[in-house]
Order: sequence, then structure tokens, then C-alpha cells
Amino acid sequence: MFGHLLDLTPSLIDAGIQFGWLVTRQAFVLGPLTAPGFTEEHIRLALKPFTAKLDQERIDYQLKTTSLPSYKSHFEHYLGPFPAGRYLADSMVGSRLIPRHSLTGSRTALVQATRMITENSSAFVVYIAANNTMSGTKQPIADNSVLPQWRWAAVHAMATLEWDFCLPRDDMMARQAELQKFVVPQLRRALPPDAGTYLNEAEVGNENWKKDYFGDNYERLLQIKRVYDPTDLFYVEYGVGSDAWYRAPDGRLCRT
Repeated sequence: MFGHLLDLTPSLIDAGIQFGWLVTRQAFVLGPLTAPGFTEEHIRLALKPFTAKLDQERIDYQLKTTSLPSYKSHFEHYLGPFPAGRYLADSMVGSRLIPRHSLTGSRTALVQATRMITENSSAFVVYIAANNTMSGTKQPIADNSVLPQWRWAAVHAMATLEWDFCLPRDDMMARQAELQKFVVPQLRRALPPDAGTYLNEAEVGNENWKKDYFGDNYERLLQIKRVYDPTDLFYVEYGVGSDAWYRAPDGRLCRT
């Protein structure tokens, strides 16, 4: 099922459809799909190759489509209520960007990695697909600080583990170690080493953070920081120049 959706992803995002899907040990959930200007019938036709595969393999599923008057109403319907939304800050995540060419070149490896994660850990995996590359037809507006890998990424893969505030902290740190040492490495092995990672949804403790989060931009960004922040007043963990500091056992920052 997952492999069939990867096959269809390029044509869906090229048509202007943005969507996500969730894979757990027990379930596969596709949606919501965001398709401005589409009718419900258009969506069903766009998904026909996928649903035909499900029918062929006799997989039971439910398909529901809606047509709403605005993006705001669409967003609130599927991801609301406003202002907080339905997703709480109670999870640990690790992620990788999936280049467009890897949807075919790494198809088998991605399916195997997702199965390995969901069958051998308590994590689930979320995939979000969008036409970030504009199908290669648009040149970047400017040579800016955006992680270069975003420009050819077609899907953002995010492995997630729940942070349970009712359990001892040591248990949660063990779960975080599971994310770092087992879960995320499955995604890494399935994709090119330079695939990149979205900093805002990345795992804690990534030793390859400079390359993963900033790519070839890192040295240039460091030079800019040295011009405008020569004393390293501004600090963020895993940010540009952050290795100029280390955290002492008492929590204070000290110069390296």
C-alpha cells in the first residue's frame, strides 16, 4: 500500500495536491489532501490509480472527500480547532527529507525502513508530500539561506514517539535514545546521505547537524554570523556557530 502511494506521489504533487499520510503498526491513514480549485470528483479521479490497487488487493478502506469554501475552513475542518489545533507538543521527532528521485530510486528501501520502524519500535511515521521543487520548472528566487535540499525534496518523513508526562523522565530518555539510535537510522539508511533534515522537526543529539540542517550553506552562514554577532551573543542549540559553546553540568554555557 505504502509503495503504491510513493509511485503516485510525483503525479499528485505535480497536479498541485499537497497531502500527508501516517503509518503505524496497526493502520495506514492518508490525508488530509489540500487541492485548491479541485472538485471532489477531481480528487477521486486523481486517487483512482491508488484506490484501484487497493481494490485489486482486496484491501478495505474508507474514502471521504469534502469541498470547502476557503483554505481557512479547510484547515480548521481537518487540523483545527483554532488557535491551538489538534496536535500537542507531546512528542519526540526525527526526520529526513526525501528527494524526488528517491521516490523511485529508494522505494523498496523506504518501504522496508517504515516496516522496520513500525514493527520494532513504538514509533509511527508521518509523510508530508508537496511540490517544493515546482517540478524543476522554476529557478530559486534568490541564493538565500534555505537548506538547499528543500529545493529538490518531494516528501518530508518524520518519525514520532510519544513523550508521556506521566512516566518517569528516565523512561522518556530511554525512548529518546531509541529514536536516535534505532528509529532515525532506518530512515537514514534508506535515503542518500545528503538528503538533509528539517531543523524544526529533527532529533536531539544529531552529530551530523551542520550538514543535515544547513548543508552547503553552513560556512557562508557562519561567516555572516561572525560579522553581525562577533561575540556570539545569540545562541541556539544546533544553530550556526553553536559549537562555540558547550553546556556545563549545571546548565550554564561555557566557551569551547
